[in-house]
This record gives sequence, structure tokens and C-alpha cells, in this order.
Amino acid sequence: MPFPLHSLDYDCRRRLRQLVTPREAYDLQIAAPHFDGLKPIQKVLDQQQYTVKVAINDNDEVCVIEDLSKKYDFYLVKIILCVKNFTSNHSARLITDRFVLAPSVVTFWMCDLTEKFLRDISTKTETDIRELSLCYCTFHDDVTLELVCTLFKKLRHLDVFDNYFFKNTWIDTFISHNFINMTTITIHAASIDLLKVEEKQLIEFMQAQSGVLYISIILEDNCDDSEVRELLGNLFSNRFLENYVVKEKLFIFLGG
Repeated sequence: MPFPLHSLDYDCRRRLRQLVTPREAYDLQIAAPHFDGLKPIQKVLDQQQYTVKVAINDNDEVCVIEDLSKKYDFYLVKIILCVKNFTSNHSARLITDRFVLAPSVVTFWMCDLTEKFLRDISTKTETDIRELSLCYCTFHDDVTLELVCTLFKKLRHLDVFDNYFFKNTWIDTFISHNFINMTTITIHAASIDLLKVEEKQLIEFMQAQSGVLYISIILEDNCDDSEVRELLGNLFSNRFLENYVVKEKLFIFLGG
């Protein structure tokens, strides 16, 4: 519910400035740059380095890795955001209260991810995320491929260390969410069930893409070679090559 700032007297505005987070102060000052009582100005550090890494350290504190400036408590992220070691006990506000999020690439590394955490990050991101990597993460039951497709609608590149994140309906999920501009899908430590897809669905997904799509599936070590060959034979018939499948605009690399 909107609140009229002009109804606050000067002392209340000063108190408000003391209570708000760096992000809230920044938003207030952008919305009302000449409004008395909202000083001091919230400074923002425009991070010029290619990647900004935010992690939970050994003391369970959020830190900006390789941060050389101690004068700022608020940052603008433009290119790559890497989030490391966050668990389900950590709120996304540890990030969103201190950062203006405008990256095109986001990586989660060794995080325990929940639907709320991902949704809060997505909601506070001001740009379309084009590349998403989920590296060595664990996922709560509410974190699914469908959720990722819903939150990050403009993805072109998805890289997942699987941990049973993908199901054998993964192509159906991409199709139902109208993902037509994918360039790369990489799945590490994947279950053999990912190969149990219908050829017509694979072709439909491939033909919907605006350009070349590379799919790399690295299977779990314990997969049965004969079953893998049988599934690939059923899927690609005589067009299957041992390590490299080429099918019009679709390239699939399978490794083990």
C-alpha cells in the first residue's frame, strides 16, 4: 500500500533513513531525489570487474569476494553474479539489500536452493538473465525445471550439475514454456532417464529454436552401456553416431 512520504515530518524522515537497508535508501532517493531528510546519499559501487562473487564465509557472514573497496556497502552488478555457499537458512535479502542486480549471467555454486530464494533473486533482478548455472547445488522439492523456466523466461544457456533435477519430461517442460531461443543445455551427472524421450518431442523442440542448439549430457558413471546404446539407437536410429549426434540444427554430445 503506497504511503505519502510528505506526511512525515523531518525527524521521521531522518529516522526512516536510519532504518532502511542500503537498497531501500537507494530506491527512495531515486524516487525522490530532492526530498529533504533522506540524506546521506546512498553511494553505489559500479562493479567493473567481469564477475561479482557473493559468498557465505566460515563465520556465516555474507561477503563480497575480492572486494577491494571498504567504503561501499552497496553494489551494482552488471555482467556476472556468482552466489556461493548459501543455504536454505539464508535469505535472498542478504544479496538484494546490498546489490542492484542487473546481470545477464547468474551462477549458484554449492548452494542449497529453495523456491523462495530463487524467486526473490529473480524478482529483484532488473535485467533478463540469459545464462544460468546451477553447480554442485542441492534442490528442495519445490525447485524444479518448471520453476526455473517460469522465473527465468529469457534463458539461452542452462548448465546444471543434475542431482536428479531433470526428469524425463524435460523437453516437454521447455516446449510448454515456449523456450525457442536456447543455444546451450549442459547436464552433468545425468540420470539415464533423461534419454527416455520421444523423438517427435525432440524434433519439435529442435525445430522451434531460432538458431543452433547444443545439448551436452554427461551421464552418471554407473549407467549401463548397453542400455545407453539401446536408448540412443531407439531415439536416433541409424543417424546416431557414437559420441556426436548431428540432426539439422541440433547437436548432442554424450559423454560418460
